[in-house]
Amino acid sequence: MKKILVVCLMLFAHAAWAGDYEDGVAAYENGNYAVALEKFKKAAAKGDPQAQSALGIMYTEGQGVTQNYAEAFNWYMLAAKQEQVFAQLKVGVMYGAGKGVAQNHTEALKWYKLAAEQGSELAQLRVGLTYEAGQGVARSYVEALKWYILAAEQNNTSAQKNISRIYANGNGVVQNFVKAHMWLNLAAANGDNDAIKGRDLVAKLMSQQQIAQAQQMASACQASNYKNCD
Repeated sequence: MKKILVVCLMLFAHAAWAGDYEDGVAAYENGNYAVALEKFKKAAAKGDPQAQSALGIMYTEGQGVTQNYAEAFNWYMLAAKQEQVFAQLKVGVMYGAGKGVAQNHTEALKWYKLAAEQGSELAQLRVGLTYEAGQGVARSYVEALKWYILAAEQNNTSAQKNISRIYANGNGVVQNFVKAHMWLNLAAANGDNDAIKGRDLVAKLMSQQQIAQAQQMASACQASNYKNCD
């Protein structure tokens, strides 16, 4: 969790509050949660969305404070309203799970989309999952596929496997084993064992020519840095 906080929140510290925020990060990394909490609260009170998100994490995990999902949600929401991507994703997650706030899949999708539109692959994956499940929105495999592809183009393994499943089953699209195999190839290249097993199962339904085509498509996709692969 320390790594998540540093990676997700340290990138955009603003000069106006960087002192307290950076001191908070340093204390957090050293496991001094009491000091981190104090510093983050000072920065958060000045409107720092990174500090607000950091407080959300600490209240979620119960670090230096009693675990409190409602309090975590409030801090994430303050940051999310300032278009902080990580916070937007977390607000969506908490709405979806009903943690700290009444479960509301429509609201979850709203916040996932805001983060997804800023390029968050995890949010793009969540949007795809929400459309595929039909949670808070009419089920749409086509819409799910669109968002999965955006995440897959950032080499998100879960999204790549989900795309393959949609093509293999012909859910909302024409069944296409070549594309299913191609996306599983990409996920397998990331070392995903389920993708490797799935690819081998799909291959049993394909000709050698189709398998070769799928492998060539996967190689071209990797060469293009995962752009325009579908």
